[in-house]
Amino acid sequence: MCALHTLKAKTIAREQTGRRLPPGDKCRQQRCPTAAASSRRSGPSSPRLAALHPSLLLDAACTACCVVLLASSATSQRQSVYSAVQHSTTRIRKSIGAQQAEGRESAAAEDTGCTSTSRTDASAPVTMQIRPTEAVAASAPAAAVTVCAPPTPLPLPAGGTPGLAAEAVACCTLLVAASNAWFKLSGSSWTAASRQSASTEAAARLARLEAVTDKQLAEFSTAVRQIDKLQVRTRLTSGDIRRPIAQLQSASADQSAVLVRLASEQEALRGQLRDTQALLAALQGLTAKQFQVTVEAIKQLRSAQAAGSDH
Repeated sequence: MCALHTLKAKTIAREQTGRRLPPGDKCRQQRCPTAAASSRRSGPSSPRLAALHPSLLLDAACTACCVVLLASSATSQRQSVYSAVQHSTTRIRKSIGAQQAEGRESAAAEDTGCTSTSRTDASAPVTMQIRPTEAVAASAPAAAVTVCAPPTPLPLPAGGTPGLAAEAVACCTLLVAASNAWFKLSGSSWTAASRQSASTEAAARLARLEAVTDKQLAEFSTAVRQIDKLQVRTRLTSGDIRRPIAQLQSASADQSAVLVRLASEQEALRGQLRDTQALLAALQGLTAKQFQVTVEAIKQLRSAQAAGSDH
């Protein structure tokens, strides 16, 4: 894990130094042919490698480390199992040898006992000969049981193989690194296709915008031409209409003067009409008085005529 961290730190430092390189250093590298040759030798030799993701090397290193870790874990487990089997086999062989030695000793002791009893009592040789076979038969099942017993597994050494959790972590890291590498390798073509599709779409949009712009420019030029025609027509009509307008203005001025004169005459006529109305009122009053005087004179004349006829 420390090696992975150091490799990751070195890769990040290389990327940062490559990005932070000032333009003066780039010019120096371009001027120096030896430095350019060494950089070409050390750098990627093909555009395909240059197009790869910068952290792809880190994913490959993680994958290799995880594979080595899992292989060493499997090898150490096999060795531990093999040593445990050998140890259990050695123990079984030792126990079988000890049991066989004990059986031989017991058989030898029984044989000596049988010879002594055969000397004292010669009438029972068959019975004494059968006893050692019974002892061997009694010891044989125990040996068979010991041989057939399953071997006891030995505990693994303390600092030997990693545990199940470490193997699970290594497997997960391996899967993640492999998936990242596959995604980055397959993503280069996908990004190229997506960029190409994006460029084609942008070109199509630009073509549509250019077509719309050309159409709007054509409409604008048509409108400008129409405006120019209208301006020319306005100038021509304004030159033609200028005299009639001046005549109308002079006629309207004359008419306004006539209207003012008519208004003054109308006011004078109104004054005369008021005077005439006052004169008529005075004449009517005078006529009424004359009529009354005439009526009184007629009455007096009639009364005088009536008085003369009486005399």
